[in-house]
Amino acid sequence: GRKTRHHTARLPGYWNGKAIEWNNFLKFLSLGLSQLALFGFLRKIRLSIFFSFLLSLITVYNLRVPDLYRFGAPLEAYTAFLFLCSAIGWYFIKPSKWLGPLCIIAATYLLVCSGHPQMMYYGFLGVVLFVLVSPFFISTMLPEKQVDFKSIIKGWAIIGMCLFLGIMLSSVYIMPFYFDFLKMNIDRVGQDYAWAVDTF
Repeated sequence: GRKTRHHTARLPGYWNGKAIEWNNFLKFLSLGLSQLALFGFLRKIRLSIFFSFLLSLITVYNLRVPDLYRFGAPLEAYTAFLFLCSAIGWYFIKPSKWLGPLCIIAATYLLVCSGHPQMMYYGFLGVVLFVLVSPFFISTMLPEKQVDFKSIIKGWAIIGMCLFLGIMLSSVYIMPFYFDFLKMNIDRVGQDYAWAVDTF
C-alpha cells in the first residue's frame, strides 16, 4: 500500500534502476512470510508437516494470486489478511499478554493500510468469520483446549479490542481517504466527458 511504497523508495538502488527488483522481492517475501505464519498455525493444531505445508501452499499461492501480484495493493491486503488470521489463531491456541495482541494490532494495521479498500473489506469479513469459528474449531482439533462460553466471550472481546486499536492506528490513512476522496467522489457523477478530461 501507500506506506509500503513510501518505505520501499528508500531502499538502496531503488531510484537507480532497482525499483522493479525491490518490489518483486518484497512481494515474494510477504507471500513467503504469510505462508510461514499459516504453516506455523496449522502445525500448532497438530496437522502433519506434509498437510500443513500443502494447505498453506495452496492457500497462499492460489490461482488468484498472479492477478493480485500484478496490481500490488490487493496482494498486500491478501497477505495481511493471512497474517491477521494466523495471529488470531495463535492467540486462541496460546493466549499471551503482549505478543499475541501486538501481532493482531500490527496485522490489522497492515490490512487497513494495504491501499485497496475493497480487498480490505472482504478481508475483514473473512476475519470476522474466522474469529467466530476459531474457538470451536480449535477445541475440536485440540481436545485439551476445551472452552466454555465465558472464555470464548473474553477471547472475542480481547480480539475485538485489538482490531479496533489496529484500525485506530490506521486513521492516518482512513481519514484522508474519506475526506479527500470518498466524500467528494460523488461530485463526478452526472458529469459530461469534458469534465472528465478537464485539468482543473
